[in-house]
Amino acid sequence: MCGFVGLWDLKNKYRSHEIISIVKKMRDSLASRGPDDEGIWLDKSSNFCFGHRRLSILEVSRLGHQPMISKNKRYVIAYNGEIYNYQEIRNELSQIGFSFRGNSDTEVLLEAISYWGLDETLKKICGMFAFGVWDKRKKKLFLIRDRVGIKPIYWSFQNNVIYFGSQPKCFLTHKHWKKEININSLLNYFQFGYVPNPESIYKDTKQLQPGCYLELDSKGNSKIKKYWDLKKIVKNNNLNHPSKINFKEDLKDVLEKVVSQHMISDVPLGCFLSGGIDSSTISLIMQGLIKKKNVKTYSIGFSDKTLFDETKYANSISKILGTEHINLFLDSKAILNNIPKILNEYDEPFADSSQLPTYLLSKLMRKNVTVCLSGDGGDELFGGYNRYLFAKKIKTIYSFCPFYLRNFLSNLILKTASPKIDPFFSLFGDKFHKGFNTDKLQKFAEILKIKNFKNVYDHLISFYPENEIPVNQDILKKRKKHFTFNIDKPNYVEQMQYFDTNFYLPNDILTKVDRASMAHGLEVRVPFLDHRIIEFAFKLPQEMKINNNKTKVILRNILLDKIPQKLLDRPKMGFAVPLVDWLRGSLKNWAYDLIYSSDADDGIINIKSVKKTFDEHIQNKRNWQNKIWTILVYINWKQKYYLN
Repeated sequence: MCGFVGLWDLKNKYRSHEIISIVKKMRDSLASRGPDDEGIWLDKSSNFCFGHRRLSILEVSRLGHQPMISKNKRYVIAYNGEIYNYQEIRNELSQIGFSFRGNSDTEVLLEAISYWGLDETLKKICGMFAFGVWDKRKKKLFLIRDRVGIKPIYWSFQNNVIYFGSQPKCFLTHKHWKKEININSLLNYFQFGYVPNPESIYKDTKQLQPGCYLELDSKGNSKIKKYWDLKKIVKNNNLNHPSKINFKEDLKDVLEKVVSQHMISDVPLGCFLSGGIDSSTISLIMQGLIKKKNVKTYSIGFSDKTLFDETKYANSISKILGTEHINLFLDSKAILNNIPKILNEYDEPFADSSQLPTYLLSKLMRKNVTVCLSGDGGDELFGGYNRYLFAKKIKTIYSFCPFYLRNFLSNLILKTASPKIDPFFSLFGDKFHKGFNTDKLQKFAEILKIKNFKNVYDHLISFYPENEIPVNQDILKKRKKHFTFNIDKPNYVEQMQYFDTNFYLPNDILTKVDRASMAHGLEVRVPFLDHRIIEFAFKLPQEMKINNNKTKVILRNILLDKIPQKLLDRPKMGFAVPLVDWLRGSLKNWAYDLIYSSDADDGIINIKSVKKTFDEHIQNKRNWQNKIWTILVYINWKQKYYLN
């Protein structure tokens, strides 16, 4: 993986040496994304400049140095990512007559664009990527992002200067770049826990959406083209499937091809193995592809046994698969002592608290390997989230229970369900208590109050309900809502999967992993999110994903060829930390200092409401961990990136 930046001065405000100085500062703010090499390239006649930091994965020699210029001298590229089928494309170009200086996918990508053009090349390539291409002849810049948003890219246009880069913090290095909070983005952040694309936290600055490329010319005109559209794929795949299709074997074939390409590397490679369905499937396929040695797999545990520990399950799966397995252990104190540092790696407000262990896991992984395969994406594509099962139950309740009765039940539960009765639920064992506690009862009661089922999904993925966002009411009234989730159709579970893949996945899961891993120069590859797997998954009949209260049916069937059923039927664990308790204990003073600081009372936040929520949590009246965490992350971000 890498980091890249650039600047295009459309009105010749800066001299060449000034541009180079600015871009070097932008580039070096992303040093952790590319610790192995650095480069810069200037088109003096156009006042355009690329900067690049490289993490060497393929062709680790100087032959992979970037920015890279095409053989015909027309195109220049600054690239972050991996093209997994680059060898196939290289062979195709070689047959045409191309010769290559090195063995990097960057060079293959660049020459493919030079020969076929950008549109045709994007149809051919499989991978995760974000890159910029400068056309010296036409004086045009193209910024491109992969199909599902695995890799990030931001761009900004201020005072006739175009800025772009892998993360928004690179813009902050330029003293003339104006930073101003995009209030609508901030409201979206409070609702969802992240800033959804195509906006960023700053005005005049955007994220490029997945599956799109941006074309910019010397007059500042911009045009966005969508080259891959999941919505169209889902719509076209809603057809009857011939019964003779063997979906299980077909998926195995596709997985073997995709995973094989994802394993190509010139540096040490491993695989995350939690013992869950997704990572076990990837590990199974990897081990089947390697004949002479064992795949290196890694799982995570905590020395504090009160926290989650996946090593027991991972050890069992590893033993059956025959992988070379290593357990990595974290100390909860290491997380608590590093929270501000971890949060600062996210240069926009980002409130998924699983970012904390993900960051430290990436740090430990980097000591062992440079590239690691992950099972991310399996939940979205194959129906793994509990909310898919929960939505079916809620749909049944909505069908038979009118709103006035649901509202009555909701009020009754909210009055009687108190954390004080949790000890009673715990008498029935941990498994029962995890599935049935006051926190879940209260959340269930809140859902019963929603009038229309079509709005349930919106509630399930929100940290704050839309009408409870903790800002002053005059600000909330001006909100422009860009996201409408309507799941009140017969295929509502598939709709939820589509929204998760298109919305939650790139903005939450992939952002979390990208920032945590790249903070340590670790490349995480996600085979399930290869577009060939995605397109296959959305062709599957729903019963191959969720059936008889079982999730990921087809992946389970693949694993059953090798792994006993009992190892696959354990409850979904997730990657959470005990934030609810930390905020009442170890983090209480830190949280108090932030919430009661002058930076919190900024005219945007409804500080009275925030303090009330915090006090209710501290006093154990309600579990408001997610609401409080969004506030803490925002204030911390503001102090680090906005007020400095």
